[in-house]
Amino acid sequence: MKRVLVVEDDKINAFIIKKFLSADYEIVNLQDGDSVLESAEKEEEYAAVLMDINLGEDDIDGTELLHKLKRYDHLANTPVIATTAYAMSGDRKRFIDEGFTDYLAKPISKPELIEMLNSLT
Repeated sequence: MKRVLVVEDDKINAFIIKKFLSADYEIVNLQDGDSVLESAEKEEEYAAVLMDINLGEDDIDGTELLHKLKRYDHLANTPVIATTAYAMSGDRKRFIDEGFTDYLAKPISKPELIEMLNSLT
């Protein structure tokens, strides 16, 4: 079963994503940047990463975390999808320009999420 890393600090959002995907993917949920970087140091591999942009006041944001993850050889080509409440005109382009593979605005729809992951993994 393919592993998907869900970087999400909101427990309800993490639960919903896990419910959406658990039939087809092994879900690993990490809630903060430090945990994600520890996982990267251990050379954990994932088929894809779903990255929340706002990870709490005291944490780095998802965009900064993306750039740090891409420095690891084993994660450099892993698809990273921005999952965010930023849904204004131009936000998708902004996140793609930052290096995300794709973008999903919250609230995330199950069919859209599954279709995107199936196309990327």
